[in-house]
Amino acid sequence: METGTRSILFVDDDQKYRRLLTSIVADSGFEICQAGSAEEALVILGGKRFDLMVTDLQMPGLDGLELAALAKRLDPGLEIVLATGAVSPEVLGEASSIGIRTVLAKPCRVEDILAVVRGEILPPSTAAGGIESRVTMRMALGR
Repeated sequence: METGTRSILFVDDDQKYRRLLTSIVADSGFEICQAGSAEEALVILGGKRFDLMVTDLQMPGLDGLELAALAKRLDPGLEIVLATGAVSPEVLGEASSIGIRTVLAKPCRVEDILAVVRGEILPPSTAAGGIESRVTMRMALGR
């Protein structure tokens, strides 16, 4: 698939963070959509197909893992990346069981986000179940 045609859905309840990542990725030529909650994402997913969904774990209402499981029912081929500040063996195990292959530690480095949206494999660390887990440095959010 060509880079410029890849469609991505970003889901995060932190509007400032979501807009920053969306802006960075859109500037790289990807088709971007964003949602502020899992529930909003499910509505969007019901009407449009995406190549990739990058979702936060901890959100009000449904969390990112619950969203991922429901999204996989709607589109089993959807690639999902989980971004979280709460990486743990339990989260990695549940993510793996849903079919999530990449878990990024928040805040995510710009380079890591761009790599996953381009479909590149990030160097794996010592995560259980073959899931790639990246511990990243804080991205400047202007806070």
